[in-house]
Parts: sequence; C-alpha cells; structure tokens
Amino acid sequence: MTKPITKILFVSALAAGAYLKRDQILTTGRQLKQTVDENIAAVDDWLAALQKVNASLTHLAQEVDAALPVISELGEAVAKFSEESSSHIEALTDFDLKK
Repeated sequence: MTKPITKILFVSALAAGAYLKRDQILTTGRQLKQTVDENIAAVDDWLAALQKVNASLTHLAQEVDAALPVISELGEAVAKFSEESSSHIEALTDFDLKK
C-alpha cells in the first residue's frame, strides 16, 4: 500500500506538470497568434500594393485606348506618304530616262 505522502507528491507532480504544459501551450499559442497577425499585415500590404498596380494598369489601358485613333491616323498618313513617294520616285525615274 502506498503511503499518503507518496500520493500527495505524485498528485503534486502531476499538477505541476499539467501547469507547465498549460504554460507551454499558452506561450506557443501567443507566438502563433503573433505570427498570424504579422502574416495578415503582410498580406494587407501586398493587397494594397496590388491595388496600386491594378490602378496603374487600368490608367495605362485607358491611355492606350485613347492613343489608338491617333496611331491609326498616323498609319494611314504613313501609307499615303509611301504611295506618294512611290509616285514621285516613278516620275523622277521616268524623267531621268527621258533625258
């Protein structure tokens, strides 16, 4: 039969172990919460940065859309100039051949 003091010491040791385990769990929980909070803050920063990039890309797309008619007109002008240049070159060539 065990002595009462042995039982008391055993129960005390169990209680101390349980308290230490509880303290470890609480400490780990606090550390995890801090890590999660830091990760949430980092994600919020990334989200803000991505929103700025999205706004910039949207603005750029609007600028490109606005420039398309001008680019089209420029292309038409270049084609017309090319045709006229070809005509002038042909005329000069004909003129030189007639000399």
